[in-house]
Amino acid sequence: AHLSVHVKTTLRRMLLKRLIQSDQIAVQRQVGEWIQITYGDVENIKPFFRLALPQMVSAVVLPICILIVVLWFDWISGLILLITAPLISFFMILLGRISKSKALRQWKALHQLGGHFYDILSGLTTLKWFNRSRFQVGVVAKVGEAYRRAVMDELKVAFLSSFVMELLAALGTAMVAVEVGLRLLNGHLSFVYG
Repeated sequence: AHLSVHVKTTLRRMLLKRLIQSDQIAVQRQVGEWIQITYGDVENIKPFFRLALPQMVSAVVLPICILIVVLWFDWISGLILLITAPLISFFMILLGRISKSKALRQWKALHQLGGHFYDILSGLTTLKWFNRSRFQVGVVAKVGEAYRRAVMDELKVAFLSSFVMELLAALGTAMVAVEVGLRLLNGHLSFVYG
């Protein structure tokens, strides 16, 4: 929690420094995006440090501990796990690269939507005076549709990566189960360790 507060404060300070150094005309055109980044996006970092970071540490430490214990008790099963476990990481990296481009597209669409919506709200009176408020409804709908498509693409990749991870984990577990079952059947492994 303390780390997330420190990181959020530092990021906001850096963003404000960048905003001060930026071209004023460009900043005025993108006020909505700057507000979205400074308040919305920076605030979304908190769950990463509070939830995701500890889970990432345990995701690295626990499999290594389990592998050491399995290798200690049954080196053949441990060897199978040692071979199949990196396949999960390999495919996750492969799918992560695909997901990165889709996430960047989603990020861009979200900022465009947030910035445009803020700009419309801040200039709503002017739009009403010139009878252009109805036109902006269509523009927001187009930007919203682009964001919806980006989210759906990202969800497809997320479901695919989940499927691949579950499939590889199930295959590794099944290989160990079959191998242990065959050794038990042939009498090469006893039910009691010792």
